[in-house]
Amino acid sequence: MTILHISDDVFMELPKGYGSWKVGSIYDLGQEEKPQIGSNLLKLSISKLVGLPIDGLIIQKDLSQPSVEDLVGGWRKNPFNRLTFLRSISTDLTPIELYKFIKSSSSVRPDQITSLNLAQSNITRSQLLPDSSRVLGVDTIKLDTFIRDNISDPTLSEEDLTLAIFNATPHPGLAQQAQRIMTNLGMNVIILANTEKVLEKSLVLSKEDKLRETVTFKKSAQFFAPSCIKKTCISNDSKIDSSRAQITIVLGEDFYNLWYSK
Repeated sequence: MTILHISDDVFMELPKGYGSWKVGSIYDLGQEEKPQIGSNLLKLSISKLVGLPIDGLIIQKDLSQPSVEDLVGGWRKNPFNRLTFLRSISTDLTPIELYKFIKSSSSVRPDQITSLNLAQSNITRSQLLPDSSRVLGVDTIKLDTFIRDNISDPTLSEEDLTLAIFNATPHPGLAQQAQRIMTNLGMNVIILANTEKVLEKSLVLSKEDKLRETVTFKKSAQFFAPSCIKKTCISNDSKIDSSRAQITIVLGEDFYNLWYSK
């Protein structure tokens, strides 16, 4: 288990055109919208910062509670601590997802936990803003290196399937953004390209039917095109169909809207 502590003072550019803010201000900023989007804006922002999909949000109501490391250790020692934890949080995880998270975390030994506090690492640096306030800037290259060394999924590296990412929108840079996410997860992206045709909905395609059962395909489809998990998606673009990659991700307007449209 890897625990990444992100200081409220970390300063970053938010998705959806909200400008640059401290992490500690993101949730409240989203709650000012109608309808309120505090949780979604925070998840998207952290996802953009670390270059990883964020499955869910767990908010501790009492900030004086033990650290995450101590909480996990407490679950292992005393199962009743898990009930105390459940009463003290709010979350957008489903009951099944929350159960799986607590169950898997409870089996982790202290020596299996890697922790990094961004504020106390060389990944962040103090920055002075025009209003004379100080914030923490993030070195994305160093952060990505830490994530790939400590958080990437070993199953994906073991499968070692090749991926192609096609940008089927008129918006530049989307394929590179998706590549960062896939690479941080531990996937092997070998092709980045654009298509002439514009798609509204993203697709995830596989060269062979058996590849649909791999973790690489399922994780890719879960993030980019959940509908391609239940049914086989197809492409009508010869450039995409001729890709030599085993799994192909085609980014549609929905991927752009997720990050850039309010």
